[in-house]
Amino acid sequence: MAFIALLTLPLPPNLANSRLHWRAKHRKRQAYFQQAALALMAQPLTRYPVADRVKLDATLYVWQFMDADNAVARLKWTIDALVQNGYLVNDDQSHLELGTVRQRIDRKQQRVDLRLEAIG
Repeated sequence: MAFIALLTLPLPPNLANSRLHWRAKHRKRQAYFQQAALALMAQPLTRYPVADRVKLDATLYVWQFMDADNAVARLKWTIDALVQNGYLVNDDQSHLELGTVRQRIDRKQQRVDLRLEAIG
C-alpha cells in the first residue's frame, strides 16, 4: 500500500444516541464541515492525487471510551468532510476500506487522527 496522508481533524459530536431535531442536527453538521475544511487547509501536507481506492485508519481522542459501533458511527461526518474536500473519491465500499478504529483518552485536545493509504 502506498501512503497518502496523515490528517488531524476536529472530533465530531457524539450523536449516536441523541434525539436532535433534524434542523439542529443539520446546523451542527454544517458547522463541523466548516471546522473540518479549515483544519484540512491548515494541514502541513502537499496535496497528493486522489487515489481511486483508499484504506482509512482512525484514532479518536475522546473524553471517555465509547462502544465500538458508536465510534465507527462518529466517523461518518469526518469521512463525508474528506469526500467534500477532495481527499476521497467517494465513501462507498468500492472506494473506501475502513481499517482499524482506535480510541484514546485525551480530555484536553479531542480530535480524530486519520491515516490514508492507497490500495492497489
